[in-house]
Amino acid sequence: MTRIIAVASGKGGVGKTTVSINLCNALMDRGVDVTVVDADLMNPNISLYLGHDKVGPNLHSVLKGENSISESIYSHPSGIKVIPASISLSDISHSDYSKLRNVLSGIDSSTDVVILDTNPSINQDAQELFRIADEMIVVTSPDLIAVTDAMKTIRVARAFGTSIMGVVLNRVEGKSFEMKTGDIESFLEVPVIGKIPEDRNIKKSAAENMPAYYLYPKSLSSREFRNIASNLIGEEVEEYGFFRDIMKIFGKK
Repeated sequence: MTRIIAVASGKGGVGKTTVSINLCNALMDRGVDVTVVDADLMNPNISLYLGHDKVGPNLHSVLKGENSISESIYSHPSGIKVIPASISLSDISHSDYSKLRNVLSGIDSSTDVVILDTNPSINQDAQELFRIADEMIVVTSPDLIAVTDAMKTIRVARAFGTSIMGVVLNRVEGKSFEMKTGDIESFLEVPVIGKIPEDRNIKKSAAENMPAYYLYPKSLSSREFRNIASNLIGEEVEEYGFFRDIMKIFGKK
């Protein structure tokens, strides 16, 4: 049975789309048949991130009944399967989340996981995505404002019965002013399942329309994405030295 996992955040700028794309690539690397969907219909970014902004059929055209969901799936050079959304203003202004559940049901049943890159808010559109998802990962940076917004997202999602798998801390620098992992877990009442370090390779890869995991598989961020993917499918998590030692030094583990 296909798992639909929403990747959500309470605010923009915390790297939700980056996590969605790289997690998709890490899952694929572990033999999981996975498709990432740009479900932020009002402000889609995956099509820009991966260079699919000029493709034909997309999620918006599917929702309008112009194409089937199978026609909107593209194989990216990195190997991941992508359902992009349109960046056209005319399409964005006619977004209809109410049809999304039925549209997603048309994805091939051989797909193990569908990753929904959601819009960064808790508005009505985001809530529709919470209803659709079986499970959710919440992305936040380790600062009080972002974590507070993550808490609101978690509470709203739980109200719809969505299972919260955990929190991914993104853009972690190991600075003394960042919230500690234990404090974040206590505040959110949700486990931290990954800590992605600030990594210039992520910015470099975005400029090349590629996931960092694909271009820099040995980077610290890629190792952490690999661990998150392993966690999601019940595999043993890789232990490695440098970054976890840094986190211990700063009391982040």
